[in-house]
Amino acid sequence: MSFGFPALRLRGLSLGIVTLALAAAVEAVWFRNRDFTGGVDGATTAAPSLFGINLDVGSGLDFPRPAFGMLCLLVLVAVGVGVAVFRQSHYGSWAMAVRVNERAAAAAGIDVVRVKLGVFALAAFIAGLGGALAAYRQGVATFDLYSTLAGLGLFATVYLAGMTSISGGLLAGLLAANGLAFKALDDGLDLGEWYGAVTGLPLLAAVIAFPDGIVGPFHRAIAARRGGPADADAAPKAPSTTELGLPWTTDTSEPGQVVLSATDVSVTYGKVVAVSAVSFTINAGTITGLIGPNGAGKTTLLDALTGFAPNDGVVSDHDGPVDHLSPTARARRGLSRTFQSAQLCEQLSVEENLAIGLAAGGRQSDLLPIATLLGLEAQMRHSVGDLPQGTRQMVSLGRALAGRPNILLLDEPAGGLDSSESALLGERLRRVRDSGITIVLVEHDMSLVLEVCDEIIVLDFGQVIATGTPSIVMTDALVTSAYLGRTGAASE
Repeated sequence: MSFGFPALRLRGLSLGIVTLALAAAVEAVWFRNRDFTGGVDGATTAAPSLFGINLDVGSGLDFPRPAFGMLCLLVLVAVGVGVAVFRQSHYGSWAMAVRVNERAAAAAGIDVVRVKLGVFALAAFIAGLGGALAAYRQGVATFDLYSTLAGLGLFATVYLAGMTSISGGLLAGLLAANGLAFKALDDGLDLGEWYGAVTGLPLLAAVIAFPDGIVGPFHRAIAARRGGPADADAAPKAPSTTELGLPWTTDTSEPGQVVLSATDVSVTYGKVVAVSAVSFTINAGTITGLIGPNGAGKTTLLDALTGFAPNDGVVSDHDGPVDHLSPTARARRGLSRTFQSAQLCEQLSVEENLAIGLAAGGRQSDLLPIATLLGLEAQMRHSVGDLPQGTRQMVSLGRALAGRPNILLLDEPAGGLDSSESALLGERLRRVRDSGITIVLVEHDMSLVLEVCDEIIVLDFGQVIATGTPSIVMTDALVTSAYLGRTGAASE
C-alpha cells in the first residue's frame, strides 16, 4: 500500500505510467537482487502446509497433487466471493465513483484518498496471494515469474475481458496465458509464443467496440432485463399530486436565516481573474439563481464555495467558515453540488448511483422517495450508460439529494431537458426547497430561473453586478446591458 502514496494525486494514463514505473523499479531493485531473491537462480520456496496437511504441488509422477489444486481453487473462490461482496457494497460503489471522476466523488462526500489507498491495499493483497501461489507452483521464485511485461500482458487480458466486473475477471483467467483457452489453442493450433499476438488483435477491437470489455454487452442486456419492461430511454415521469416531495427535512434553520455567505471571494488562475471580490448571502428556505453571460465565473464560484478552487476571501455556512475544509468535509457538513456534465458511473445502475450520495449523509437512507420525486422509479435497475441526458441529469440531482444536504448547489440541471421537462424540474426543485433544502441554481434556462427563484445574483466578468428578486433584477439596466441585451435570455 505504501507504493500507492506517490500516485494519490494521479489518475488515468499518468497513474498507469507511475504504476508501471514502480513495478519496473521493484523488479530491478528487488527481484533481480541475488541478496534478496537468489538473483537469476531464484529463491527456493518451502512446501506449503495448513493444519498439518501437505499442500505441496508435488514433483515427477506425483505432479500436480490434488491438494495443491484444491488450495488454488479455494483461494480463487474466496477471492471471487470477497471481491463480489466488495463490489456490491457501498465501498465498492465509492471506488467506482472515484475511478470515474474524483471531483464528483468528493462532492458526494467520498473520502477519495482513503478509498484509493484501500483499493491499492486490496489489489496488493490479491496480487500477493497470486504471487505466493505461483511461487509454490514453480517451487522456486525467479525474477521472470514476476516480470513487469508479463504483468502488463495480464492486465491487457483483463481489460479485454472486462476489468470492472467479477465475470470479467473470471473470463480473463480463462483467456490469460497458461489459462484454459491458452491450453486449448496451444494443443489444437500450437500457437506457442504467438498467443499474445493472437489475443492482442481482439484487444484492439475491444478498445474500440467494447470499452467496458467483452462482458459489457452481456451485463447491459442482463441489467435491462432485470429492470423489467420499462423503457430505459423514457424521460422521467411526473410525480403525482399526492407526492409532496422528500419525507424528511435536513435543515433546522429559521426562514430568513443566513445559511451560506461569501465575503470578498476571489479566484485567480495565474494572471487571469475568474472571480473578483464576490460577496453575497443566501437565506434558508430559498432558491437563489446565479446567472450571467458565458465566462462570467458562475461555475468557478461554485467551485470556490464547495472547495474545488483555491480562493481568497471567506466562505461560511450556518455553522461558520468552511474555508479550511476539503470538498469531502464540506459535503458531509451539508454543502452538496452537481456538475454541468452529470459525471455518473456508467457501469452502475441508477439505484447504485443514487446510493453513492449516501456517503455525505453518513447514514443509511431510503432512496425510493428521491426516485419518486424525480420520476426515476422505472429506471432504478437500469444502467446509467443506457439513459438519455435528461434522465442522467435527474440521477445526478438524486445523488446529491441522497446525502441529505442543507444547501444544494446545482450547475445547469436543466441541461438536456426540453421545455416540458424543464417545467417538471422547476416543480421538483420547489418541493426540494419545501423539504428544508436551500438551493443555489446556476442555469441558462431563464424561464426556469424566473419561475422558481426567490432571489437572483448576476455575475459579469467575475463580479456581482446585481442582486434582488427576479422582477428587480430583470429590469436592472446593468443586467440588460451585460447579460440579456448581449446574448439573449434564450441562448444563455
